[in-house]
Amino acid sequence: MRKIVLLTGIIAGSLLTGCASTGKQVAESASGKNLGLDGYVMLGELETANPDTVTPQGKIIIGRLTYKSRKVGIPADQKVPTTGYFKATRTKSLFGTEEEIIEYDYTAGSDADAKAALEALEAKKREAEQAFQQQSSALK
Repeated sequence: MRKIVLLTGIIAGSLLTGCASTGKQVAESASGKNLGLDGYVMLGELETANPDTVTPQGKIIIGRLTYKSRKVGIPADQKVPTTGYFKATRTKSLFGTEEEIIEYDYTAGSDADAKAALEALEAKKREAEQAFQQQSSALK
């Protein structure tokens, strides 16, 4: 009964919105806003019995999601602000895998401001990489 209700819901949703257009609509909606999504995604599938081996079989996919969308509108009488973003993260999963993620971006009002912002963010990146290396060697 539960499968029939779920299947009916999926079919009705597909007919109302169209299978291919749903993902596109979500992407278009997200791109028009200031969004920052960061986290983990998990997809699991379980068969009660595999017909070949007659045993339960399952699959699990775990991944990292990072999505940023910025929509900036600067009035004609105002200058573009010089601003930057930097994030250095080190994570360890339940399965023992480690990630070192360094993200940065910037917006600048002039070429000189852009060069200064890039140099500052590159310096922060080098510092974070050195800190990660020191932590790794201290743990060993």
